[in-house]
Amino acid sequence: MPLRVASAQFPVSADLAQNADHVRTQIAEAAAGGARLIAFPETALSGYTPTEFPSLATFDWDALTGHTASVADMARTHAIWVLVGSIVASEDSTRPFNTVLVFDPEGTLHGRYDKRLLAQSELRHFTPGDAPLVFEVDGFRCGVAICHEWRYPEIYREYARLGADLVVHSWYDGAYDDASWKSEGEDLADVIPTTTRGHAVCNHLWIVGSNTARPHSCFAPFIVRPDGVLHARGTREATEVVVADLTNRDSFADPSGHHRPRLVSDARLR
Repeated sequence: MPLRVASAQFPVSADLAQNADHVRTQIAEAAAGGARLIAFPETALSGYTPTEFPSLATFDWDALTGHTASVADMARTHAIWVLVGSIVASEDSTRPFNTVLVFDPEGTLHGRYDKRLLAQSELRHFTPGDAPLVFEVDGFRCGVAICHEWRYPEIYREYARLGADLVVHSWYDGAYDDASWKSEGEDLADVIPTTTRGHAVCNHLWIVGSNTARPHSCFAPFIVRPDGVLHARGTREATEVVVADLTNRDSFADPSGHHRPRLVSDARLR
């Protein structure tokens, strides 16, 4: 059976209530379109530290807790898996975890993935996670990655070793000003999706990517097949939900598949 998935984007901001409104609206939209799973951008609920919140000294953690509960309610109401980016407090109150929360169709927090491989600029803002996350939706084994981790093939190879069929990858790759867009963003707009397609074909995985729509944003939501072909793509900087059906990855050509079991078995993230 195909798995219908949705990838969402909206302009993630410092306004937690507005972020939550977008998330709830797009959950309902995805469910109405028959999706069984919806993926949201990195820190979609909380806003991205440090872009929106240079300091968390005045961050409204109680409001975030309330909005998170409302997302769980929507997952249950619409019987859909929801993967939503947020932050979670750590023992070091100044450096939370950068997290994707995974709610199942009963509205239960099934698990969470904490970003492990942080960009150098993020190390003073976030506490790194230490473990992958794999869960199953309708026979598809799913892994999770966040933003900067696109640069590390080890992330995808590890999920291949763990038997994943798809990786949900959430980005906050936007909010560039005009100068940084010209100097960096325009190039990344090509490099990130292209590299991600390479990860898909090298590991024979579906990849479902979401991103913020906040201008300047590098790219729209996209879904890549296990053979590296672009399966679906949205419109950059549009508030929208992209819906697509994923089929069994064994139905796609995999010329390197006879070597992969040996190569994948040696992959470890240390």
